[in-house]
Amino acid sequence: MSAEEETRVGPTVSHDDVGRPRPVGKYWTDYEDWKVKHPSAVENFEAFTELARGKLLTVFLDYDGTISEIVNQPELAFMTDEMRLAVSRVASLYPTAIISGRSREKVFDFVKLPQLYYAGSHGLDIVGPQTEVEESNGSNGDIKQNSKQREMHQPAPWAPAVMDEVFVEVTHGIKSIPGATVDHNKFCVSVHYRNCANREDWTKVKTLVEEIVAKDPTRLKQAEGRKVFEVKPRVAWDKGKALSYLLGQLRLGDGEAGGQGNGESGELRGQGDSESGQNTNGEGDGNQSTQNTNAQNTLSLYFGDDHTDEDAFHELMEMRNDSGCGIIVSSVPKPSYAKFSVKDPSEVLLFLHKIADLAERGVTKKLDTKNTL
Repeated sequence: MSAEEETRVGPTVSHDDVGRPRPVGKYWTDYEDWKVKHPSAVENFEAFTELARGKLLTVFLDYDGTISEIVNQPELAFMTDEMRLAVSRVASLYPTAIISGRSREKVFDFVKLPQLYYAGSHGLDIVGPQTEVEESNGSNGDIKQNSKQREMHQPAPWAPAVMDEVFVEVTHGIKSIPGATVDHNKFCVSVHYRNCANREDWTKVKTLVEEIVAKDPTRLKQAEGRKVFEVKPRVAWDKGKALSYLLGQLRLGDGEAGGQGNGESGELRGQGDSESGQNTNGEGDGNQSTQNTNAQNTLSLYFGDDHTDEDAFHELMEMRNDSGCGIIVSSVPKPSYAKFSVKDPSEVLLFLHKIADLAERGVTKKLDTKNTL
């Protein structure tokens, strides 16, 4: 099969997954003991400040359960105005992105902040901040200004058509399972069982997903989150890869980060920093020595609450120069690669304002918004 054909219909030979190890095993006695391993980022903010001092922060946020509460009806998972203000404030000071399992169109409709980067469908659909573009207005030749998000990277461009078929099959299959619902997230399909009344119905949802994936194992794989089973394209990509791709495009990776893509060139500079970096034009990490220098002056944060967020925590944990910091959002102890923890979205809100304060006081570098991609 040619590369062009694979782009259209997907692979006929199974692609390897990223193959990340999942954190497993109980290594705590209670929640307080767990917090010794994952200190509260709010209670231990002085320690975090020393880690961040003199660096430009990059901020990556999951959506559900992180900047919005988990709700029984996913379509009602609205973020508060207070959280939107906090995220907007942070984005005016640091490069900021939302990396969500939702389609990027859906998560944008919730967040409504055009200045952010968005990576939807677990990082399978990445766009940059909205920019003004000039377009011809038909035959009269008038030029008008439109705001558009710049598409940056889609590692599985064939997936939406496949997921259309999956969505139809799942929609039919869950009709007999009370409480089960399905979301089409463009590059993946999410089957929720949060509202199923008993374990027997949960099992039926899982079996349905397993049977669908088994019919097309070269193109499909199964994943699991909080009260949700998902059908994804079988590609070596996840939230961690999306995070590193964005860092690479911003010239802030550690020399090993950054995926292949079609990003256009741009420039980002931290205020007070004499060096600036050109965004690569889809050629991986570009000037590695510049990236290594930038990485030493950068601290990348990721906030998340779910299994799939561990992919991003793992990516940050593997970064050199202590330049990655995962922050898990959880009020109960569970295995994690995260360095710090916060209890819930209300503590995420508090922490976001705290890191914005750091930039405004000059403790950390801040983004020169005039030179953002």
